[in-house]
Amino acid sequence: MTPAENLRAFINDLPSMTAEAALTQVVMAIDRDSMRTTDRNAEPWATTAARIISMHLAENDDVTRIVIVAALFDYAFARPMLPPDAIKALAETSDVFKSVALRAPLADRQFQQARAKWSRLRSGPLSLDALHEYERSQIAAIVNKLQPPI
Repeated sequence: MTPAENLRAFINDLPSMTAEAALTQVVMAIDRDSMRTTDRNAEPWATTAARIISMHLAENDDVTRIVIVAALFDYAFARPMLPPDAIKALAETSDVFKSVALRAPLADRQFQQARAKWSRLRSGPLSLDALHEYERSQIAAIVNKLQPPI
């Protein structure tokens, strides 16, 4: 798989509770206008966000775009979850937060699983070494195409 394909597969496999938060952070950084212009009722936001990120990666197979998206996921997954006592305090302020608090244990578990999967990708096929190697292979392929046959 190419690095972009690895990223797309990761995005498509994210659990819904994790996807919305993580993908929103990425989309806000790479295409903030889409946050204002997208019809949130047309499809689930995570689906829309995944499509926006995929289009960003597909514009060309530029390693720089992959590095940017990967760095944004690094940031998203480095963010600490709210401590349970903070969630409990928020739940006492409104019904909306009460609903969030009820889902918090599952959301936390899904987030931790996605974070672990992301960590494995970043130490393997999406590591800086792997991305450098991919970029070298892309440059070599271009050079080979430019060289006349002997």
